[in-house]
Amino acid sequence: MTELESLLGQAERAAASGRFDEALAFSSRAVTAAAESAERFDALLHRARAEFAKGNLEVALATYWEARNFTKRRRLGRSGEADLGIGMMLLDLGRPGEGLEAVRRAARQFRKGGNTYLRGCAEMVLADEALRSGSLDIADRHLEVAADLLEASAEPRMLSGALTLRAEVLARQGQPGPVRALLVRAERVAADVVDARIREELAARRRDVQAILAASQG
Repeated sequence: MTELESLLGQAERAAASGRFDEALAFSSRAVTAAAESAERFDALLHRARAEFAKGNLEVALATYWEARNFTKRRRLGRSGEADLGIGMMLLDLGRPGEGLEAVRRAARQFRKGGNTYLRGCAEMVLADEALRSGSLDIADRHLEVAADLLEASAEPRMLSGALTLRAEVLARQGQPGPVRALLVRAERVAADVVDARIREELAARRRDVQAILAASQG
């Protein structure tokens, strides 16, 4: 294992355990230690995620921009990953116009590059924003695409989340039959998630959708 792999692995484990100061320290060291262009780009993404986890949104946004400029200069072809982070930071900072454009730009890059998992993640972000604005039909279209893409990527956490979010959209539209079927499938997929904490988070989201459905029928 290289020094960089060790640092990034320690950063990931620290972040998973909620030790965000350590995650930031390890990922910052990884940026310095990176010898190859692709390694530095990966380290920058790790650092941005750690900065976000600490609540430093503006700092994380600047790091994502640094990563985007770096991949452009070095012609790494990975601007979509940086754009997705940029878009999510802008949305969290209350700048939806710029944020959505960055996420759409990322989705186009992922589609062009054939990255089904990250495109599915981008579609999830677009769906969530559509739901927030009350555009339920648009949210449902994004979620249908997201679920298909995430099914192909075999990533249970994101797929279960996509199915649950689509169930929420349909619950708000008053469609109980599809909602129940989606929640059952989301629960089945979530059983493959290794982290018990994440499984409970997914279960809590399903309970929230069940409450929305019950309220819509009451």
